[in-house]
Amino acid sequence: MLRRIFGWFVVLLSFVWCANSAPAPTKRTTTVANEAGGVPVPDANPVNTGLYYDQYLQKVIKLLESDESFKKKMENADLDDIKSGSLSNEIYKVSGGIREQLNALKKEEMNRLRKILHAKVDLDKGRKVQKSAYLKQIADHLDHSSPHTFEAEDLTKLIKTATSDLENYDRDRHEEFKKFEMRKEMQREEKLKKLDEQERIKAQEEYRKQQEEQAQKSKIHHPGSKAQLEDVWNEERRSAGTGV
Repeated sequence: MLRRIFGWFVVLLSFVWCANSAPAPTKRTTTVANEAGGVPVPDANPVNTGLYYDQYLQKVIKLLESDESFKKKMENADLDDIKSGSLSNEIYKVSGGIREQLNALKKEEMNRLRKILHAKVDLDKGRKVQKSAYLKQIADHLDHSSPHTFEAEDLTKLIKTATSDLENYDRDRHEEFKKFEMRKEMQREEKLKKLDEQERIKAQEEYRKQQEEQAQKSKIHHPGSKAQLEDVWNEERRSAGTGV
């Protein structure tokens, strides 16, 4: 058995790291053997997986850990159950408050992915990019069929994608996504620094309006849906003068 719900997934990831010589976690953890058979259980310090969606992964696990009923179910799970996603339906039994927080985490993650899309298009001006392939690359750890809510399929896809990504870890790819995420905001801040106070206020107001317009567009296509991500992609390509 796995003693702690955080332990169940981190242990799975640690097995993947060991088996496939993936990069070591950025935070060391101590392990202890549990009573049932020596399965290592990490300490309370979270492991940084190195994945570009690591924070989302950690937050989901920590939130699920806070539900005692779900935690007990996971304590009795074996690794095959976890990897197969067969226990994902248990999220429907967690409290309404936790479900709402899971929904909020998913929305937050989708907003983050939108920024990555913007930055990717910005970097690839003048080059054709396979849109569907790229969208799958950055958003395959989410269930797009339920744009407003975190469902069992979200947990299943998160586990399977993280496991697969660690089995076939590509450090450069994940670092690239992290840079895309920061690039857009850094560019905006640099432009603001070059403006005088009046121009800066005007630019910030324009940015606020753009954010509101994007929020309205999110209501047309459900936030987090592939249709919405494709809208973002197409809009960016048009603004770059390289429509695909």
